[in-house]
Amino acid sequence: MRWLDRLAETEYAGLVDPDRAREVEFGTFQLRPDFPDRRDGNQLCRCCCAPADTDRLLALVEELYAPTDLPFRKLTGHDPATWKHLPTTLEAKGWQIFSGAMKVHREPAARPRAPELEIRVADPMSSDLEALYTRPDGIDRGFLYTRGEFERVGGEYLVGYAEGEPACCTGWYAVGGIARFRHVYTAEWARDRGYAGTLIQHVQDHPTVRAQDALVIFVDDEGPAALYEALGFRTAGTLWTALRLLD
Repeated sequence: MRWLDRLAETEYAGLVDPDRAREVEFGTFQLRPDFPDRRDGNQLCRCCCAPADTDRLLALVEELYAPTDLPFRKLTGHDPATWKHLPTTLEAKGWQIFSGAMKVHREPAARPRAPELEIRVADPMSSDLEALYTRPDGIDRGFLYTRGEFERVGGEYLVGYAEGEPACCTGWYAVGGIARFRHVYTAEWARDRGYAGTLIQHVQDHPTVRAQDALVIFVDDEGPAALYEALGFRTAGTLWTALRLLD
């Protein structure tokens, strides 16, 4: 398997349950009727397409979504050749295009740690973990989705405590010799204290993580790229998403 494939597979493996997905031409398709609001759970991923096959790809997408009433269509991929041509074509057809960097840990961190942060392994059902993902309308649905995949994917959740309160969280898991981060989140009251960087360095030092071939973190165009660069991560490839919202 190519290096970029291995990095991207950590993203796909965390979202796509093999028992719920099927291989089709141009990629892997999964529908999660229990999470109709999660676009990442209802998508065609690992998308690869030659320029001459774009119309057939879009026809297949419509066929795959036809049995549903989902108000969107979503594609995800990382293949560099597909990335060169498909976004331009899709944008002309009304799709939205998003991209993110797959960043691999390459160098020692250049940021100090926050020694007051106490980091503990958290049970996925931990009330402290849930508290960090609770919004005014309830527990974050993205967290509920990925937590539901914990038994299949493995790894750890971590919570950082400051002043006796849960201040931040992340986690990690490994796929095919590549370790990757779960979502990194810091409570609003605890931001700008170096807690996210401390959590990230804690994962970097984990013996199981260090035993893998690489550690990867994903950051979208609006994410804290400067933080990850300062923590020794360097861009290795692009993961892109194409989204079309139905009228």
